[in-house]
Amino acid sequence: MDVTMFFMLLGMVAALGALIWFLVSVFMADSMHGLLTVLFPIFAIYVLMEHWAKVKRPFFFMATVFTLIICIASVAWYQDADNCRAEPSEASLTRLTQGDLPLNRNILITDHYRFYSECYYDYYEDLETGEIEVDCIYYQVLALDEATGEPIPSKIGDHLVFAKTDAYTDLEDLPDDGVYDSLQGIFSFSDADTRELVLEDFNSIHPTAVLIIDQGKWPLPRERFIYSAVIAGCLSLLFLGLFCYSVYAYFKLKKRKEVYYKNMAPPPLPPASPPPPPPNVE
Repeated sequence: MDVTMFFMLLGMVAALGALIWFLVSVFMADSMHGLLTVLFPIFAIYVLMEHWAKVKRPFFFMATVFTLIICIASVAWYQDADNCRAEPSEASLTRLTQGDLPLNRNILITDHYRFYSECYYDYYEDLETGEIEVDCIYYQVLALDEATGEPIPSKIGDHLVFAKTDAYTDLEDLPDDGVYDSLQGIFSFSDADTRELVLEDFNSIHPTAVLIIDQGKWPLPRERFIYSAVIAGCLSLLFLGLFCYSVYAYFKLKKRKEVYYKNMAPPPLPPASPPPPPPNVE
């Protein structure tokens, strides 16, 4: 477990504790409001305005923890993006199948063999016309034998390498199988559904992993990543500031109303004097 994942798990545990603390404070203030907060989380906004003095400490602690989790997640995303440099690294398809993965996930493969005829594809169906349109396809990529130029079949325990492309919306438009000179993209491990689908056909060789090369995909430039993070941070601070100001304005207005109604109340009546004694009639 790396340091980023450790702090991410630690932050999640702290966030769970902060959430429990917040809910306990709400239930202690008003049990009905606590039940409504559990059933409808949006009700927490009303709880903050109505029981601010009792729930402000767990709320600020929870907001701080979630902010730290977002920062840690941003660091992890940045580290993952940093592994995709702008310039692709030339990679050997033979070494990829053996599990020797480069640090730079943006790779360029030279001569290779593509199996378009036996591909997997995601599709969606138009409910009105009933036509099926291909969303993306996954085709296997094989290394070439340097001596014969023939594709090298996958061996037991190899990594299976597939390329993903959305350049074709119809299976009839797929090109023929054959040797191609270059393939650029960002590789990653397949998701669980794609891996299960592929292993149904390659169960005999027991592959250790399924790699997917997103054909033609380029990494996000570092400058654009920094600009996006700064804009997202400024918008988050603006939203948090507006929310805090709204809470402050609500309580200020509420206090002003209380003072106004207190000043407008009629003065208390003086205590009633006892009735005069009856006249002494003799």
